[in-house]
Amino acid sequence: MKRLAAVSVLALLLSGCVQPPAGEPGQPSPQKQLSKKQLQSEVDKLSNCEKINALIEGQPKGFPQLRGAYTRTPYGDIWQARYDLVGKGCEVWRGGAAGSYSYVCHRAAPDRDSGDLYYNAANQIARNCLSSEWQAKEEPRKIGVGLKTVFSKPGTNTIVAVHLIRTDGVFDNQWAIYYMVGIPNDRL
Repeated sequence: MKRLAAVSVLALLLSGCVQPPAGEPGQPSPQKQLSKKQLQSEVDKLSNCEKINALIEGQPKGFPQLRGAYTRTPYGDIWQARYDLVGKGCEVWRGGAAGSYSYVCHRAAPDRDSGDLYYNAANQIARNCLSSEWQAKEEPRKIGVGLKTVFSKPGTNTIVAVHLIRTDGVFDNQWAIYYMVGIPNDRL
C-alpha cells in the first residue's frame, strides 16, 4: 500500500497535473507544494526502475514538477531538481534550437577506476530497467575524453544516456559521470 502511495505521488508530480503558476517557470503553486524532505522521502521508496520510467514519461512534458530554483545561462535554462530521482544534485536543462528538456545528474570520481565503476553500475541499472525495445550503443564521446552509452527506443525521441568524462584539473585529472534522460545531445 505504501509503494502504491509513493508511485501515485510521483505519477501526479511528473504528469503535470499540478501546474505551476504563470510567470514562474517550473514553480509549483505554494498551496500544493510538499516540502523537499517530504517529496524526497516518497521518491526514495521507489525502485530505480520506477524512477527511470517516470523520468522517461515526464520528459516530453519538460519535467514541470521537477523544476525548482531557476537560472538562465547563455546556453540555456537550468532548474535545480526539487527532488532527486537518480543520483544527487540533479537539474533540469532546457536548451538547443528546439528548447528540449533533459534531466541531468552527475557524480565526480577521483580517478578512472572509480569512474568506470560508477559508469558501469549506471549502465547496468539502465539495462535492467529498460524493456527489450530499448537499444544500447556505447561509443567514445565526440567532445572531450570519455565514453557514452545511449539507450534509445524506436518511435521516441527520448533517450537515456550515461557519460564518463575526463575533467582536466589543475593538478590532476578527475572523472565525472553524467546520467541523462532527454533528447540526444552531443555537447554532453
